[in-house]
Amino acid sequence: MVVEYGTQASTCDRIRITDSSAAKSSTKRTSQQGYLERVVPHGNDPAEAKLFDINMLVMLGGQERTEREHCRLFETAGFDLTRIIPTRSPLSLIEGTPKARMLQPNSIEEHP
Repeated sequence: MVVEYGTQASTCDRIRITDSSAAKSSTKRTSQQGYLERVVPHGNDPAEAKLFDINMLVMLGGQERTEREHCRLFETAGFDLTRIIPTRSPLSLIEGTPKARMLQPNSIEEHP
């Protein structure tokens, strides 16, 4: 999974979906995908991730993500966010697994 920063959300969605399609075709359902990233905490308390978020916005036109935004990123790519693991650094390990695919009733083939 490739995480993209950009000002055009539709471009980033297209890149994520393309990359996730390749990842899903080459991974088992039980495999995990993850990346290291800052997670902006909720509330008004000071946090390093919030300062970095402002820096990203001003300098690069991007932004850091909240837990909910990381969850949507995984969902868009066809994954479930399973956990966020804090580290000693400002970054957290964000982990997900491919969504289980459900069979449609019409897709079951009958054997003679």
